[in-house]
Amino acid sequence: MKISEAVKYGKQILGNDYSLDVEVLLAFAAKISREQIYTQDDADLLDDELFKQLIDERRKGKPVAYLIGKKEFYGIDFFVDERCLVPRPETEMIVDEVIEYFNEKNIEEGGFKEGLIFDVGTGSGAIGFSLAKMLPDCRVFCFDIGDGVAAVANKNLDELQLENASVVVSDLLAAADDDIIPEVIVANLPYIGLEKYNFVDDDVKAYEPHLALFGGFDGLDLYRKLFGQILERDYPGRGLKLIMGEFGFAQLEEIVNLIEGAFGSSSYKIIPDLSGIDRFFKILIK
Repeated sequence: MKISEAVKYGKQILGNDYSLDVEVLLAFAAKISREQIYTQDDADLLDDELFKQLIDERRKGKPVAYLIGKKEFYGIDFFVDERCLVPRPETEMIVDEVIEYFNEKNIEEGGFKEGLIFDVGTGSGAIGFSLAKMLPDCRVFCFDIGDGVAAVANKNLDELQLENASVVVSDLLAAADDDIIPEVIVANLPYIGLEKYNFVDDDVKAYEPHLALFGGFDGLDLYRKLFGQILERDYPGRGLKLIMGEFGFAQLEEIVNLIEGAFGSSSYKIIPDLSGIDRFFKILIK
């Protein structure tokens, strides 16, 4: 099978709407770049069977990221497998907002001051390690509950060789050192409801880890728990300045109630994603 024939085969099986998936899987199977697919289209695909197997798995709904073992986030290739959630491009906005916070702070203070960031529910480490790379003077602690997902994060940490980041196995902030006070907390916690707000594609439900997807009856149990831990440790009174998180479709009223109940004296902002859907909260601690 030639490269050009493989493209046609993949589109025939998956459909033209999945052209990007076909290109990514073909590039992976052929060990070439996506650009080379069209500059070397007359070359022979040496491993037809691997490509056909990848296409068949994708046809069944398995995410491309799991098939090739990586997902790009904030310009960085992160290793991913079934132990962690596949990073979503819209979540990059959390990284943008935190970088903007430190840029504004540095302008106000006349130079960069080292900051300490907690990434809670880190998964592959996409948010935390992106921040560690973009803000090398900051220290980033990445928390997640399971040894399996922590192994994924540590694999990425080793690959990226970031000296200003570390992974902590913890139930949210339960294992955080009480003497280490974060200036910024970011969290992309499971927010799909088991009953209420159960908006999730069947493919996602079938392949991605439920521990990383579901957050109780209405999807917000872990945010309730996180906010409680933040208050119990009195982070707002000890130097915490910013909390950022992601929430799901139709959860705006509930997340606003949670924020106002926990941090009523602080200001907050709801930020839409690029599709215009309310997606992120940004709490500025007073």
